[in-house]
Amino acid sequence: MHSPTAPIANRPQRALCLFLALPQSPAKSAQMLALRHLAERGWQPTVLTLTTTSPGQIVEESWQGLRVMRLSPASQSWRRAVAVADRVRARSRNGLARWAWRLLSVSLSGSNHFGHATEELVQVADQLHSASPFAAVVSLYHPITSHIVAARLAHSWQVPWIATAKDFYSWPDQHVDNRLRRLLNRRRRRREAGLLAQASKILTVNDQLSDYIAGLVPQQTVATWPHCFDERSQCPADAGPPQASCSQPYRLVSVGLVDRADEPGLELLFSSVADILNDGQLSPDAVRFRFVGHGADVVQRVAARCGVEHQLELVAPVPHAEAVQEMRQADCLLFQQVAWGSRRRLADYFGARRPILAWPEFPSQRATTSQPLLERYGAVHLASSAASLKHTLLELVRKGRTHSPVIDDSLVEEFSSSSRGRELAAHLDDTLRPTSGIPS
Repeated sequence: MHSPTAPIANRPQRALCLFLALPQSPAKSAQMLALRHLAERGWQPTVLTLTTTSPGQIVEESWQGLRVMRLSPASQSWRRAVAVADRVRARSRNGLARWAWRLLSVSLSGSNHFGHATEELVQVADQLHSASPFAAVVSLYHPITSHIVAARLAHSWQVPWIATAKDFYSWPDQHVDNRLRRLLNRRRRRREAGLLAQASKILTVNDQLSDYIAGLVPQQTVATWPHCFDERSQCPADAGPPQASCSQPYRLVSVGLVDRADEPGLELLFSSVADILNDGQLSPDAVRFRFVGHGADVVQRVAARCGVEHQLELVAPVPHAEAVQEMRQADCLLFQQVAWGSRRRLADYFGARRPILAWPEFPSQRATTSQPLLERYGAVHLASSAASLKHTLLELVRKGRTHSPVIDDSLVEEFSSSSRGRELAAHLDDTLRPTSGIPS
């Protein structure tokens, strides 16, 4: 076991944060929002990420006080793999292209296409460490490659490293539906467990993922470190949304990606709306469903199938600040639950402090959904069936604006980026304590 060098008084500890698939807009990343606050707790993070611009170049920039190093690998293998993956993914919505994407995913899973840049990443990180040593490494995203690089660097530098996971890499057996995927999943599971066993600590975004990874590596410390919202971009809590006149349609807003997996939930929602309109219980002008983000084709297809396409407002993806305003100006936010954990947008919804209509309900999987958090938030209307959706929608549209939502402020504060930054700093501090093990 190795002990880290004692910190120099009043000098922040440096942490290298590997974020190999950084969004084009860093503000969309909850992890990046939290990293901004590490300096307040005695840590100075440097983010190392990949880009496809000039091969062999490193561009340094500052984002909201964070030092970001963007490496454009010279590896032609990496560049070809990224180009192929992007082309096939863009065409993967239908038919043969979807099967091609699945086959490509299988072929890339053993040596993930980010992996072609591993040696260049290690070289750049070593140069940064030589210039000013890092006390810890944090592996953010893409999971497997960033874990590989983090494990190598931690071993070489004799420092601790934290592995983070915001989605399943290998999946629980109940989520794998065919023989090919089961075979592939066993391979992924072995690889994931071997890497995570080397980490000093593991953080995940929800309790279900924490429980799953704790089962993979029972000897490790696994903690839940959920997503967060950007309180710097939110309006004051008491400002409230712009006042809408009673003559304007009641606006239910969804912000974020919608994909094919969301179709059953959308059909439940839109068929309920269709029944209400066909029964004459609401005027067609009384309600609008506004979807902001990717997946407008999915939303439009399901709405047309249910005959409510005229109730839609479809908006292309917008910058994060505009997305926040869309949430703040909603009469109610739409949140489609999934059976495993919570979605990134839920943290932003909490920060917007607006009422939330959530559906469907998973009675047998309550502990693994967002339902306990939604209930604690307070200003939530949870619909478990078509009948309850119709009843809830009618209640919202008829008198939703006349009630001020009662919100649990302590929950909102927990999901702020400053809270998540404090938690990450505490986890980093913990890895430097003498009792913390470091891979040898």
